[in-house]
Amino acid sequence: MSTITIYKDKINGVGSLLDNIIKSSNNFDTQLGTLKNTLQGVNSSNCNLQDTIDSISSS
Repeated sequence: MSTITIYKDKINGVGSLLDNIIKSSNNFDTQLGTLKNTLQGVNSSNCNLQDTIDSISSS
């Protein structure tokens, strides 16, 4: 029979890892918004910016 060892310090560290993931995700949203605002001046006859932004967002 196998024994599973759970280390308190490892389990307690999961919360901070999740916090870092959430912060990174929020930062990505901010950067994507900045990119969208920057690209507003691009001529729409060259490319469809909304399609590009939607593609980046979905990935």
